[in-house]
Amino acid sequence: MSMSQLARRIAAVCREMERDDLREIVAERDAGALLDRILAALAPGGDTTTLERDLDDLDAHLVAYGIPGGLVPPRWRAYRPSPVAADGPRPKITVWACPTASCARWLPVAGAVPRCSVRDVPLVEKEISA
Repeated sequence: MSMSQLARRIAAVCREMERDDLREIVAERDAGALLDRILAALAPGGDTTTLERDLDDLDAHLVAYGIPGGLVPPRWRAYRPSPVAADGPRPKITVWACPTASCARWLPVAGAVPRCSVRDVPLVEKEISA
């Protein structure tokens, strides 16, 4: 691990200790001794021989708790469609649309049948998924 990666992880420990909820999380995960060992290693003159491994273990506990990426969340973001939106039936609505499908313009169905302003023909009713 590069020094900059280690420095980011140590900074994350400091930041999380300032927020004051890291102790509660590790207590729930039964990892209080691990956090104490990390804090002792970060104290002046502390033994850092197991620091990287201990930070890996802390990350594993945080991920298992539900914190993506552990101490240092991933920088990338990925779009995933909602399973509810993908799996459920899509509502359908009726609209006035171009009779030749030359354009994607549509109008809500209400009142008299509108006419195409280019071809001067009536629009047709069409059912679309919302």
